[in-house]
Amino acid sequence: MTATVTIRPSNLLKRRPTIHYQVAMPKPQLHLFEVTLFVKDWHQPILDVKMPVWTPGS
Repeated sequence: MTATVTIRPSNLLKRRPTIHYQVAMPKPQLHLFEVTLFVKDWHQPILDVKMPVWTPGS
């Protein structure tokens, strides 16, 4: 099972980065997901990315 989401900024006057997430669950019996983040048109040397803190059942 794979789901994809693409987020595009509405301000197209200047080319802005596009963020694309791919979520896969190749082995559902393990109850684990694989999340891949793709960033297009990012022209800076550093990109800080943070995963949210999440506790199942909270």
